[in-house]
Amino acid sequence: MKMMSNTWIISDTHFGDEKALKYKYRPFNSIFEMNSTMVQNWNKYIAPDDIVYHLGDFAVSDEEIDRFFPLLNGHIH
Repeated sequence: MKMMSNTWIISDTHFGDEKALKYKYRPFNSIFEMNSTMVQNWNKYIAPDDIVYHLGDFAVSDEEIDRFFPLLNGHIH
């Protein structure tokens, strides 16, 4: 029996963006802490078969996209 997947909509994660710590309220002491917490929380709620629509500002660079995409559960669009 196949489990049903959930659909999630999210935006503005800003992975790897140090400016997010300065200009937006984010209660983290470092970019490492921010990124680690976001990955942990993402995977806590989003299952591997869930569908995720990320509407923008995923990460600060293509390198950060390549770094974090594989760490996150779900089929990200």
